[in-house]
Amino acid sequence: MLSLFSKRQINLGFFIIFTTLIIFQVFTSTHPVNIEVWYRSAPLANLIADIIGTSLLQNPWFDFFGATLLILFQLILVYNLINKIKNLEKYSVLVTWLYCFLIHLFPAWSKFSPPLIALTILLFILYRIYGAIDGKANHFVFVCSTLIGLSFLLWYPSIFLLGFFFLVLFEYNVLSFKRILIILLSFLIPVIWYVSFYILTDQQIEVLYQFSNFHITMLDFHYLKWYQYASLFVLLALTLLGLLQAINFSSKTVKMSRLFIKSLFNLLVFSLLGLMLSTNDFTYSLLFLLFPIAVFLALFINIFKRPQVAELVHLTLLLCVLINFVSRYLG
Repeated sequence: MLSLFSKRQINLGFFIIFTTLIIFQVFTSTHPVNIEVWYRSAPLANLIADIIGTSLLQNPWFDFFGATLLILFQLILVYNLINKIKNLEKYSVLVTWLYCFLIHLFPAWSKFSPPLIALTILLFILYRIYGAIDGKANHFVFVCSTLIGLSFLLWYPSIFLLGFFFLVLFEYNVLSFKRILIILLSFLIPVIWYVSFYILTDQQIEVLYQFSNFHITMLDFHYLKWYQYASLFVLLALTLLGLLQAINFSSKTVKMSRLFIKSLFNLLVFSLLGLMLSTNDFTYSLLFLLFPIAVFLALFINIFKRPQVAELVHLTLLLCVLINFVSRYLG
């Protein structure tokens, strides 16, 4: 089955990925929408929910098409992003396939929501970074930082992407005092515009109330069944093994690939820090981890020389995702 997700079978691989996405989304759309995620995320998410209306947000068709288009765009970004990294481009279809599965680990992840929109912005930022960082131009720094500010207004944990962005530019030796100012000022542009709108419309109390959610809070956890814990434990174990393989791979590859793997480690750290700012379900804050996890798992699967062993690991991973997805859907 792994041969279907090689560069030689790219058309067939994408057909399978797209078909799988549609099947997952059909089942996901019947799962009830958690409208609280819109009102507990961040100020701009509150405003969008008020404009669109709860009835439309809870409409299965709107949820299906909105979420499917976002995830499809994410898959395109993932594929094109990996294609930019030397020595990793051969895994681009496989990483895209694994990402498609992982984002359906919990039905709530693949529903139209502020965290899903913020994740789309994150992947677009990564695509911009690795597509323009060699040019050392300032315009992509401005665009990325402004998008981080927009993402922050949708999903509070996104603010840690600012630290990640600083670190990535520092590692690629393209950080300067001028760029630091550009990053900080462009990050503030969406925030200032949003606050100014409420001040000019004499709604100062409203905007203060919306930002009052910006605090460290207790996380909401699920009570899972034993087989769900088992499947999640296996996924965690495979991810840790993939992380070790990524460390080994980064020590033997070219500079571009090494810096890319290192930046994924940094993204893991800042994403975990974002857990502290979650004001929703605990699992939503894990969304930013999905892209690096998909890369690590793809590297781990490909260390096995025997196709039978690689296929067994691959099918085990898919089975664990399916077990948790079906359990949450039925539960």
